[in-house]
Amino acid sequence: MHQIENLESRYLLSGLTSSVIARGLNSPTALDVLPDGRVLITEQAGVLRIIRNGALATSSALQIAVDNAGERGLLGVAHDPNFNSNHFIYLYHTVKAVGNSAAHNEVTRYTLNGNGVVAGSSLDILRITDLSPARQYHNGGAIHFGSDGMLYVGVGDNGEAANSQVLYNLLGKVLRIDVSHSATGDLINAAKIIPLDNPFFASASGINAAIYALGFRNPFTFAVNPNNGQIFINDVGLNSWEEINRLQAGGNYGWGIAEGFTSINPPTNLGPGSYQDPILAYPHNNGGHAAIASGAFYNAVNGVSAFPDFFNGKYFFADFSRSFIRIFDPLTPGSLVSPDSSTAFIPSTISNPVDLAAAPDGGLYYIANTAGQLVKIYTDNNSPPVIATQPRSAAAIAGNTITFSVAANGTATLRYQWQRDVGGGNFVDIEGATNSSYVTPTVGSDLVVAPVRVLVSNDFGSAISDTARGILPTPPKLKLSSVVGLRKGKFNAGSPITVFTTASDKYEGLITPTYEVDYITNSKSSANSVTTPIVTGTGSVFSFTPLATDSFKGTDVRYRVIVNATNSAGRTTTVIKDLLPNVVKLKIQSSPVSGSIGIDAAPSIGKKQISSIVGFVHHLVASDTASNGSATYNFGSWSDGGLLEHDINTPSRDATITARYLPGT
Repeated sequence: MHQIENLESRYLLSGLTSSVIARGLNSPTALDVLPDGRVLITEQAGVLRIIRNGALATSSALQIAVDNAGERGLLGVAHDPNFNSNHFIYLYHTVKAVGNSAAHNEVTRYTLNGNGVVAGSSLDILRITDLSPARQYHNGGAIHFGSDGMLYVGVGDNGEAANSQVLYNLLGKVLRIDVSHSATGDLINAAKIIPLDNPFFASASGINAAIYALGFRNPFTFAVNPNNGQIFINDVGLNSWEEINRLQAGGNYGWGIAEGFTSINPPTNLGPGSYQDPILAYPHNNGGHAAIASGAFYNAVNGVSAFPDFFNGKYFFADFSRSFIRIFDPLTPGSLVSPDSSTAFIPSTISNPVDLAAAPDGGLYYIANTAGQLVKIYTDNNSPPVIATQPRSAAAIAGNTITFSVAANGTATLRYQWQRDVGGGNFVDIEGATNSSYVTPTVGSDLVVAPVRVLVSNDFGSAISDTARGILPTPPKLKLSSVVGLRKGKFNAGSPITVFTTASDKYEGLITPTYEVDYITNSKSSANSVTTPIVTGTGSVFSFTPLATDSFKGTDVRYRVIVNATNSAGRTTTVIKDLLPNVVKLKIQSSPVSGSIGIDAAPSIGKKQISSIVGFVHHLVASDTASNGSATYNFGSWSDGGLLEHDINTPSRDATITARYLPGT
């Protein structure tokens, strides 16, 4: 083992380097390399990005509404084995709770066309067991096709270890389904997507027959060996061990009864299936933080390897908390005596990795979650330049300059020469423009700058960037994609509302908007209305909760959502949306005598009727006694079961609440 460590470390120090392929990703979660070399990146908030020829597309391929609280969101992506002919991709994402439908994870198919998803092509393939509203973690999320053509799905235990040892839900499991027969318009159909040879086909009911293995805590990622079809599951541990498990049909991997290697085989009180020890486990070191977050088998791609032959057939894995990448040989797995047979590859210097994959040129991709980057590790010997970030067109404003920039990878030293189009696609060198950025002269009144590009070269080759130009600035596009939490298009007091927005500029790509939510009372009276900002900030998704208590008790209330998107040219687009309340009538009365009753410190005799916003809290009070001539009545109870003095939440329908009085004795 020491010989391998020394050999591996020597290669790392002398022959390998890393470079950032894409920046500006927002909480990236997973990646998938398409057959043509394009890279798909999922972002937790529901955005799918594409990297093509080493450059991140300026606009997203898809944006879907997801529940991204905690560890939920858009978590996995995989392309179909027949992608070249059908262009299908599959996404694992968390669907928001709506009405009586709880939040749940789902696998959905889309058709990819170029750098975008075909509108209307979505097809829900698999709905996973409802999630607990109290636990927003352990969702799993990885999806990959096995060598058998089946789609494998890693699902976390939703923070409840007991889920992992039963066959009546899909949580804490690895699932196996057949998507080859799914067609547009299909409903989710267990009989259609569950293979007959799944190990629990006869013992689990309905969709639960999709279970292929169980006993996992949070199988956040896994990898398929392209040579022999073996699947390694990376299961995030609790306080003691992180595990890599070799997937077996019907296997039970012990959570939450056993963690790491065990001397008891199988452990006692285990659920169904055949117990399996991990193939490798590494410790937390006395409770320290650790979270295995990604793994990939390394093999030369199409005969091309960026690494020495030593690495072929090895398994790379990365830890999110410790920010390292390590490597181990599947032929020399861990054991109870020596659970971790891995060696260091990259020490704790990378930014919270969450996924790994082999690059088409034989390198290794990894996602740096916190930094929002896709990074490639490769050999830097005799490497020609590759354009990583293309120059972008920008707004041309009279009296200002424009800065065009490029980022490139390759063996040092890189040389830059910017060129200008002089007509008909003929480019000439710009004198003195020999840096990675080029600043134009002051823009004239014509507001147009001729197209420019840059030639990047070194001793081993050259690359030419895309063209960019200065253009007349136009306002950005802005829309409210959806407003989640409304009931019949209106708000209820105390019920959270989440607003999803999309802002983009033709030449700058996605723009982060600013927002403000104003609370307006007496909204119909401009003379007496009062406007109070309750939420302000920056971001494409934001939330607020309409007040359930306030000194203003009326229903002439609205929440005004104001969103602004401003591009670098200073052009702004504003969208304003007013949200109105759901209103019902509340009738407060006494029976059988006219007692003194009150709502919100407004006393009345016998009865009172008000209009109220659904969910708003009102205070009720009744007198201890009431009289009817010479007869005295004592307070008995309110019809809603409340005390003589208590608060009520306005129901969703018109309601009558009665203070009941009983004859005195």
